[in-house]
Amino acid sequence: MKEQSPLVSVITPFFNRAEYIEETIQSVLAQSYSNWEHLWIDDGSNDESIHIVKKYSKKDTRIKYFKRNRLPKNANTCRNIGLENAKGKYVIFLDSDDLLAPFCIESRVKYMEENEGLDFAVFPMAFIKNDIIELNERNIWDTKKDLENLLKDKPPWGIMSPIWKFSFLKKIRGLNEKLQRHQDQELHTRALIFNGAYQKVKHVQENALVSYRIYDSPRYNTLDFQKKNLEGALHYIHEIIAISNECSTIKKGLELQFESYFKKYYINSLLLNNTYQNMVSCVNKYTLFTPSKRLLYYLAVHSFLGKTKGFRWLIYQFL
Repeated sequence: MKEQSPLVSVITPFFNRAEYIEETIQSVLAQSYSNWEHLWIDDGSNDESIHIVKKYSKKDTRIKYFKRNRLPKNANTCRNIGLENAKGKYVIFLDSDDLLAPFCIESRVKYMEENEGLDFAVFPMAFIKNDIIELNERNIWDTKKDLENLLKDKPPWGIMSPIWKFSFLKKIRGLNEKLQRHQDQELHTRALIFNGAYQKVKHVQENALVSYRIYDSPRYNTLDFQKKNLEGALHYIHEIIAISNECSTIKKGLELQFESYFKKYYINSLLLNNTYQNMVSCVNKYTLFTPSKRLLYYLAVHSFLGKTKGFRWLIYQFL
């Protein structure tokens, strides 16, 4: 049965975002749709972020402050705490530096209420870069390839793009708190593996978009950042394999993602044995790869020749 104006829970984890939080709150306050609650979950901030959220929560009871009360420290733990306290029929995840256009919530609720069989719907997003908002043209609208793209680490949408039925998020057990990387990618992959009913809404007016802030940072090109992404991909692979029942399509996608991250890091670095031993353990345990491919990974990790640039290049050509 349709509700006239169902409650929407907007969930925002935050950590030291004092520079942007006020603008994000204002974008929610400016919504044409008024039946919402905005749950802010602090991940251990030590700047003015907490003060700003509490200031607004005193002015508007729809804005609610929570503090992460358990480990691990990460955005997914905060998002799950938000879910545990949410009262809405629908849920939108919004990062602490992103913005909702004025008709965003209204447009999403209207679509879900008109399509009651959906578990979630995916809406376009825009990018904010250097204070300029541009529509994201990289959205992939062919739903047949969504799972494939997620598995290949080419996510077709971000964490703020869907509106979810709360009941479906509960069914798939919320967000994975073990992950430090690939958090939204894992959620969206799991939603598709569990056969969530969804549609992509391509034609949305500019005043109904959500805007995602992107940054240019030299740290994205460092070996340390690449290493953490590699480890994150490994953990993501572990988690998805555990629920995929060895589906061949999923295994192939995970293999391609693993190889992509391995190559990106491996060709530019000296081997860090603890990382690669863990990776090879994963490959061996779940038999994602053929025996010959597994042998190449073992050589890459264990051989002293792996310390030489020439051997690294040779292995790279075979992977």
